[in-house]
Amino acid sequence: MTLTGYNRLNLFSCNYVRYLWTKTSVQPFVTGGVGANRFSGPASASAVVAGLLSADNGWQFAWNFGGGADLALPRHFAFRLELRDYLSGQPTSSSITGLGGTSHNIVPSAGIAYRFK
Repeated sequence: MTLTGYNRLNLFSCNYVRYLWTKTSVQPFVTGGVGANRFSGPASASAVVAGLLSADNGWQFAWNFGGGADLALPRHFAFRLELRDYLSGQPTSSSITGLGGTSHNIVPSAGIAYRFK
């Protein structure tokens, strides 16, 4: 029997980016931030129907850290490569022991960034 439960994660965070140096066109940085997340899933999921999980675990504190590098482009734009680890509480169930702990969501990303400097 396969149990299905959460299939959606809502996350928001605010981050601080600290450049290690800015004298070259490649500018490495570190970043860290805080926010909140919420795991949710359909009410028809088998684990929800069986009473093992609720359809929503509510908003929980989350934080993240990481680093990357910007390749400076004209004006306020940059091409950004980044790797972050988002950490938060993992949903728990009162019916199942052994579940819970910390959820790590490691996110590699690339894209265009607008910088206010």
